This record gives sequence, structure tokens and C-alpha cells, in this order.
Amino acid sequence: MSIEFKCACQSCGNHIAFAEDATGQEIPCPHCGKPITLGLNLVNVPVAAMSDEQHEALLNVQVEKLRKERDEHWAKGESWPPSQIKHDQPFPIFTWIQIIVVLAVVAIVAIAFIKFVLFGASQ
Repeated sequence: MSIEFKCACQSCGNHIAFAEDATGQEIPCPHCGKPITLGLNLVNVPVAAMSDEQHEALLNVQVEKLRKERDEHWAKGESWPPSQIKHDQPFPIFTWIQIIVVLAVVAIVAIAFIKFVLFGASQ
């Protein structure tokens, strides 16, 4: 059984119904003739109005869209998800504090280890 979705044409705003297996296909809009990719701009339908099969299919479409986006970033050698820190922004201060704390802990452990090796467990 095929699940039916609807999307809106970005050019004319009219809704187009399509089967789940047509998701991602580019077709001409039956109303205005401009190209539209089915499923990328799904109409907001309340989840309560969806059947379980429609809800699961919608989630699968969204997951596939995210996977494609992730794979595109990885193919370019970029991280995923994309960093929210802009390069022109200053480095967050809390990160520096975390680095200083970690270095202090490492130094204390190193001093304790050297003291143990040099003087033994007696002190």
C-alpha cells in the first residue's frame, strides 16, 4: 500500500498529491508547469491527523533528507552537523577554561606520578 503525501509548489502555492515512492522526483507542476521536487517541502499536516503508516513514512522521508545532506557534507570533507560557530566570532571563553582545567589536572597527575617513581610509595 502506497502512502499519499502532499507538497506545495514554491512557484504557484498549489498542492500536489503524490505517492511515497515518488519522493525526491522532479516533475513539472500540474498547475503552473514549473519544476518541483516532490517531498522536499511537505505541507504541514498535524501528526494527530496522520495514520501511523503516514507518520512513519514522513519520518523516513525526513531521515533520508538528513542522510543525503550529511553525505554531501562528508563528500566535501566538511563536518556534520555543520558547525554553528562562525569563523569571524571570537572563540568561546568556556572552552578556554575547560582546556586550562584539563591541563591543571594532567599536571597534578604527572607530578604525583614522578614523585611516586622517585621517592616510592613511602611518602
